[in-house]
Amino acid sequence: MSLRLPDASEVVLTLKMAIGEKPPLRQGPPAMDLEKPDRRAFISFLRNDGGGVRGAILVDLNAAVFLGGVMIMMPPAGLEEQVGSGDVSEPILDAMAEINNMLRGVINNCGSNEHVTPDGLQPYSPPEPDGRNAWLLSPAVRLDLTGEFPFGSGTMVILSA
Repeated sequence: MSLRLPDASEVVLTLKMAIGEKPPLRQGPPAMDLEKPDRRAFISFLRNDGGGVRGAILVDLNAAVFLGGVMIMMPPAGLEEQVGSGDVSEPILDAMAEINNMLRGVINNCGSNEHVTPDGLQPYSPPEPDGRNAWLLSPAVRLDLTGEFPFGSGTMVILSA
């Protein structure tokens, strides 16, 4: 059985609690091409207690830098510099991983979902069509949140295997 995903409003509320302000993200149609993302992205797999992959949280560069950076109170100029270079600092990635950890609570509380825990954030590479993570290309359930950040548009995607 696939994971039930939370409503976008629950995700946005959790993000607001994490970063101290309402993020400029809204639910929308699929905005990230998981076969060929148009910018750097990061993924955290959601694993059940037995280690099996049940879902994933993906963020593109802009969303990762904004959400993680605001959480650790990095100045706007520092955020823009990281987006411009495409190099994301470890503190921002760690903060984004903590945000994903907070989101797992919302996911775990959806109906009868089994308990899942996010892996650490890692760079996203599209899976091979017949590889073990091929389900990413056609997930059972998908929730896309998109928005405009000070340095461009950004996307967060939550997937159920």
